[in-house]
Amino acid sequence: MATDEGLSTYLRIILKRWWLFVIITAVTLGFIAYRSLTASPVYVAAVRMQVSAPEPAEVSLYGGYARPGVRDEIAFTKYGFNEILMSNTVAWRTIEALNLNMTSDEILRMISVQMASNADFVVVTVTADDAELAKAIANTHVDAALRYLGSLRAKPAKATREFLEQQLALAKKDLNDANEALKKFRMDSNVGSLDREIESFQSVITQLRIGRDTALGKGQMDEAARLDALIAKRESELQAMVGLSSQYSNLTAAINQAQEAYGLLLNKETEAKLKENQASNVGFIQIVEPARTPAAPTPPRTTNLLMMGALASIAAGILISFLLEYFGGSRAKTGEEKSPDEKEALEWLGRTRV
Repeated sequence: MATDEGLSTYLRIILKRWWLFVIITAVTLGFIAYRSLTASPVYVAAVRMQVSAPEPAEVSLYGGYARPGVRDEIAFTKYGFNEILMSNTVAWRTIEALNLNMTSDEILRMISVQMASNADFVVVTVTADDAELAKAIANTHVDAALRYLGSLRAKPAKATREFLEQQLALAKKDLNDANEALKKFRMDSNVGSLDREIESFQSVITQLRIGRDTALGKGQMDEAARLDALIAKRESELQAMVGLSSQYSNLTAAINQAQEAYGLLLNKETEAKLKENQASNVGFIQIVEPARTPAAPTPPRTTNLLMMGALASIAAGILISFLLEYFGGSRAKTGEEKSPDEKEALEWLGRTRV
């Protein structure tokens, strides 16, 4: 019973100022209709792209990198690309490319990005009052964003390449110094290849010993003595050669080590160049549907706006009716007991505040 009385009280308060609803609704709907009829046509152009997992842009110098899962990489790429699409840097590049008399904020207000959570697609939509302009901005902005993303992704590989170029120059100098040291050693010792020289001396000494033994067998003592002297001389020279082995081994080892370091750095530099070019190309984001010139403007949402305006007008009318009932009754009956309608209005206002 009390509920029925409360509802009837609310209804009396609302119907008491029915004219208020009519005025608010008429003004709101009239304004919406006027704006819809006088609004400029709106054209929408969209670019659709497919995102795949990118290859690592870093060059591993000492070991491999732990990579996240493919789905995680695609999600990271999509959200990172969204940030680039909505950046002022890319917006200004679009403005410069098309020679537009606009600000970056104005460009970005025309652009929206949709990313499907269950698919690998990104859609960039541009809204403009000119069909050709919408198409031009959509394609140019996406192209500028891809180029900017490529430049950002290529920076690690570029920095690594520049570092490797410096290290490669040092490694080449070390290799040249090692070769010069071995060259000087050969010139000072009058030796080409120490190992071959030692083998040659050993072979000569063996032949001399055979000749000496043959001379002794024939009783040719003078010949045997001469050969012994030659053997002693060659053995002395061989000992000198063997004495150089340690220095020669160190020099050749230094050359081998320098060659290995130079080869490693050369391979890594080549890898860095390939990584840099690959990252710049941004092949993991492919445009599957470029923007086309819209054939017709987007239909206005007049019906939806009118329905929303009507509902908002009714809600505003109810609120204003209760406020007028409350404040009007308070001024008229200061110090007196409030009427039942005023009490109901106060209770309703109290509940809405809570």
